[in-house]
Amino acid sequence: MPVLFPVGALTPRSVQSLSDSLISLLINDPSPAALSQAVTHSRRARQHPWRSYFLFSPRSHQKPKIAVPALAPSTPPPVIFVFAGQGPQHISMGKRLFHAYHTFRQTVLEMDAIYQSLVGVSLVESTGLFRESTPKIPEGIWSAEITLPAMTIVQIALYDLLISIGVKPRALIGHSAGETALIYASGAGSKAMALELAIARGRSMKLAESAENGMAALGCGLNTAIGLIEQAKRKGDGVLEIGAINSPDAVLISGDGALLDHLVDIARVDGIFARRIQSLVPSHSSLMDSCREQYMEGVTAVFSRHGGSHRPIIRTYSTVAGQPRITTRFTPRYFWDNLRNPVHFHQGTTSVLDDFPSAVFVEISPHPALSSYLASSVGHNRVLCPMRRPKTPSDTDAEALAFTRTVGDLIVLGVNQIDLTSLYGRPARDPTYDIPYPFTERYFPMRIDGPRSRSGALRDGSSLHLQINAKTHPDLAQHVINGEPIMPGAGFLDMVSGTDSRFLRIFGVSDTRDPPPTLSLRSCKRVRVLYGT
Repeated sequence: MPVLFPVGALTPRSVQSLSDSLISLLINDPSPAALSQAVTHSRRARQHPWRSYFLFSPRSHQKPKIAVPALAPSTPPPVIFVFAGQGPQHISMGKRLFHAYHTFRQTVLEMDAIYQSLVGVSLVESTGLFRESTPKIPEGIWSAEITLPAMTIVQIALYDLLISIGVKPRALIGHSAGETALIYASGAGSKAMALELAIARGRSMKLAESAENGMAALGCGLNTAIGLIEQAKRKGDGVLEIGAINSPDAVLISGDGALLDHLVDIARVDGIFARRIQSLVPSHSSLMDSCREQYMEGVTAVFSRHGGSHRPIIRTYSTVAGQPRITTRFTPRYFWDNLRNPVHFHQGTTSVLDDFPSAVFVEISPHPALSSYLASSVGHNRVLCPMRRPKTPSDTDAEALAFTRTVGDLIVLGVNQIDLTSLYGRPARDPTYDIPYPFTERYFPMRIDGPRSRSGALRDGSSLHLQINAKTHPDLAQHVINGEPIMPGAGFLDMVSGTDSRFLRIFGVSDTRDPPPTLSLRSCKRVRVLYGT
């Protein structure tokens, strides 16, 4: 598994130098003790303005690539969690995180036990999800009875994993079924309640499932989509309705399968991106009215079993048409509107950006599904997804790479509360990895008779003799490093620039006895200064 090593310094050049030194040490000693030093270096990186990272794997024979150093903002950006709905699920989702990270695995097992107590079988065992063994369900489109609980478990496990390393959101927003896991993340309900809602939702939506009906994605604006719907309806009777507005140039359509196929064909002829998405349910359309009674009955029962106000603790933005901009309370009716009404995702994210202009979005999903819509508004560097579907079956580390890169990107973007201890353990101090800072030595001529400086911290620097000790300057005696009071280098420079005397007498900060011998500056030809490259 790749190990994340963040690196920070005062300049990009120093970041590169420190990274090269650290990589050399790791290549020579790729032991678990060495890898645990990632925790120490991540803490140091958070204290510097210029940051980067690299991923090191003991099994790899290639030298790690160092991310381009970036200047972190002085104020950490607010992190917004975005919970995706149906569509990005796949048979390998969560498998590598399940085996690599204790927190993710424990959450999956905890929720699988809840699922088994409610349904009578283990979701993990009955489907093969998260296991290295051969899956027991086919890749492709699954029934909502499996998709919704599986997605909820993955999203909550990913949320818990991010929280365990200190990635805490300032606000939340969900898309369609993504608001099921969001009820837990917002503090409005427990994990058990979120999973029960997913199960109840899946059972009722099964009544509306059809091999023909479903949804389609269009790469165009709302007005263009309405025009395409009108053209497709001329081919026959049926339902075609706006299901979601994801961005100014991305719309989802729900409805009858035959009309959806006509819609896709018409759009492609016009040069518009169009494709059917992985769903057997025409969510967010009038075709869902057939399951309303069972849906409300099941969801209401869940709310009855789990008491409380169901008010979010974390600021939560709604994407449900007809609901307030900020969700103040979850109810059974809210969750029906969430399934039946169009999703106003673009409007919701616009509201987030109005309140948090510098926000960084983290998509809580097994694969990026909403990131491209967000990137069109804020740029790709401020939209991250910690999970990614492997391109090939042999690409076993794709998911772990996506997670570690996301954490590295968050550190580079200025998120300072991240602590990798829960991932890699508490490292014992190893002097081998205390890499000296790459200072550059330069020499400057020292002018004894130059102009006086009266603006320094030590304003009596122009006097014939300057005496400093713990009594005259008690604040300096508090500047202790390794148990010894130290005179800051800036003070020496201030004294040099502020005196025109032939001699300068300096007393040790901790020495209140007789002064040490006089220090002659006349014999000094130049002063040696170390500073960051």
